[in-house]
Amino acid sequence: MNKMTIVAALAMTSLVACTGDKDTSDSGTTAGTTTGTTTGTTTGTTAPTASVTWGEASVDVVVSGGPGAYWFGMAEAGEGGWTGEDCVYGYELDDGSVLAWCHDGTDTGTSLTYGGDPVALAAGTTVFPDASFDGTVTYYLESDPEYGGDGSCYVWGADVAYYDGLGCSAL
Repeated sequence: MNKMTIVAALAMTSLVACTGDKDTSDSGTTAGTTTGTTTGTTTGTTAPTASVTWGEASVDVVVSGGPGAYWFGMAEAGEGGWTGEDCVYGYELDDGSVLAWCHDGTDTGTSLTYGGDPVALAAGTTVFPDASFDGTVTYYLESDPEYGGDGSCYVWGADVAYYDGLGCSAL
C-alpha cells in the first residue's frame, strides 16, 4: 500500500474537518521492541534518545531521557505524502479542510496500531497501513509542558527539513 492508496482512502470516506491544535484525545500505550537509536543535543536541556520500530502490527516509539512526556508526530516525505499525523501542519484535503493529528506519549514512548481512520483517528492508532513506510517518514517529538516538559522539539528521519523554522533540534 502506498501514499496514493492513503489519499484514495481519504477521498472515499465521509470527510469531516479536524482543525486546531493537537488532538488531545489521542493516546497510546508504552510498548515495543527497539532497533537502533539516534541521539542529539540541544542547548539548555538534555535531549532525549528516541527510536522507532515498524513492526508487524504497529509503529513502536521508545523515548529515553529528556524533559517530561511527549507529543509524537510523523510525516511521510515527498510530494503528496501523508502529513495528517505531523503535529504541526496537517494534511489539506481538496475542499480546503485539514486533517491534523498528534499522538500523545508518555516519557517512555508510545505504540500505534496500523490502519487507523484518517478522518476520525482513534487513540493508539496510525493511518499508516504497514511497515512498508519505514524509511520514508520524518519524526517529531515535542516535550509537553503540561506533563513536566519544557516545550522543546526534536526531529529525525527521512526529511528533517520538513520541520524547518520550528527551532527543533535534530536527533
